[in-house]
Amino acid sequence: MRDRDALISATADPGYTPSARELAGLLALLGDDEAARGALRALLRVPLLACDAALAAFDGSDGAARARVCELIGRLARSDEPGLAARRDALASWLSARLHDADGLTRRRAAAALGKLEDPAHESSLCEAWTRAPSAEERRVIAAALGQSGAEAALSLLAGVDASGDPELARIVGEAQLKLTRELARREASVIDLDAVLPDAIEVTLVVRRGFEAILHDELAALGITRVLVRKGGPTVVRTAGPLRALFEARVFMLLSIALPMSPGRGRGSVEDTVVRALAGEPAQSILHGLTRGPVRWRLAWKRGGHHRAATFRVAAALAELCPELVNDPREAPWQVSVDDRDGRVAIELVPRIDDPRFTWRTGAVPASSHPTVAAALARVAGVEADDIVWDPFVGAGAELVERARLGPYRALFGTDLDAAALAVAGDNLRAAGVERCTLLHADAREVRLPRRPTLILTNPPMGHRVVGDVPPAELLHAALDHWCSMLDERGRIVWLSPAPQVTAEHPGVRVQSRAKVDLGGLAAELQVLRPRGRAR
Repeated sequence: MRDRDALISATADPGYTPSARELAGLLALLGDDEAARGALRALLRVPLLACDAALAAFDGSDGAARARVCELIGRLARSDEPGLAARRDALASWLSARLHDADGLTRRRAAAALGKLEDPAHESSLCEAWTRAPSAEERRVIAAALGQSGAEAALSLLAGVDASGDPELARIVGEAQLKLTRELARREASVIDLDAVLPDAIEVTLVVRRGFEAILHDELAALGITRVLVRKGGPTVVRTAGPLRALFEARVFMLLSIALPMSPGRGRGSVEDTVVRALAGEPAQSILHGLTRGPVRWRLAWKRGGHHRAATFRVAAALAELCPELVNDPREAPWQVSVDDRDGRVAIELVPRIDDPRFTWRTGAVPASSHPTVAAALARVAGVEADDIVWDPFVGAGAELVERARLGPYRALFGTDLDAAALAVAGDNLRAAGVERCTLLHADAREVRLPRRPTLILTNPPMGHRVVGDVPPAELLHAALDHWCSMLDERGRIVWLSPAPQVTAEHPGVRVQSRAKVDLGGLAAELQVLRPRGRAR
């Protein structure tokens, strides 16, 4: 068995796992400020043994060691280790008893540990401990713990706290009240109501991949959405007073947001002040309340990156005073308030966070498979011909076939892939979408012979990490085109995204009908419509 110095040295080794005989020595090290962290890490590597040893050693410990045993038990009580999860209630009761300990540091560590369990069952113990707390330091710890493990009683207690002489306690109490308010609000569902009617003349921004703008505009026009503002180099903005659901009939855009108009007075003061004024005023209030069923829960996101916790708290605290019905909830909010202050001006958008109603057929995905909005764009460019025989040579999760099928009539659909797992996912997605007359084959797109000659090849081929083996994309696609030209119906067309646009456009077997650059989030590609050479319609 190692002596004290050897144990200290061993705890510095990240691979060290203590034996049962070394636990007493490690528990003794918890009283040493310099060695305690390493000892605690080592004990946590043998959680079941450490738990029993720590409980047995507690009564004989004092000072810092006694308090750190509470910290250890608190961390073990949060463990998902099967043997400990079954003892969680017993360990929590043990910690509650430590709130009566004669040692103040031990009481504080026990209170902090109970808070981290995030269980309102400990609320009464913590509230009672508050009434006995002899020091401001202890009240701060208990207030923070109540914010994590409290409910109505804790919120009521904290509302009556006079922290005017203790700025740190005031800050902690304020944070705890915000946490409790949002936790209680979660008991009632808060959801975006897609059938609610937007306030008149609201501008809604539709974010689309660069290169798909014209496709989106055509799609909107087909849906009768004609009040479209096209801003050069910027997103597409539509003005509509209908239900939000109507906008989700368009399938090419990725993200929908509502920009808040910034009146001249809103530029004064700090960024936080500007955000608070915008959310407390119109039209934010009409939008948030009008489009939400249940309490309005929101979270803040900063486009300049980072969490900005202090700024976020200041906004949440100020808004809670002005509009207590708006609940800040960074975890389960249906509204994201996106703030962009990167160029010295403040722009604020309300972003609904919902399960996209357009792509409920997507029961599964495969690595780097097409995003449904990309598939929707390709299908729209391909168009609908009632006698189409559609083939996706690199079918992946089946998105292109699903989106083509929902656009209109066809004779048959085929999908091929070398990945059996992808074919299984594609089958599930196609069934979920209710697609009929579709055949999936485990085959190489460069060699397969289909039972019917395709009139439309619609695909998003392998790019980046999706390449086949060590074959460069340009070589793969050139070889694929060699084969496809021999199969494609003389009236046929190829609609695809090419990562090697010049190579594919110059293939001797095809002529280019149209081409447009597309940004696929770091991957440059070209949306091409190709026809068999010499077979103009």
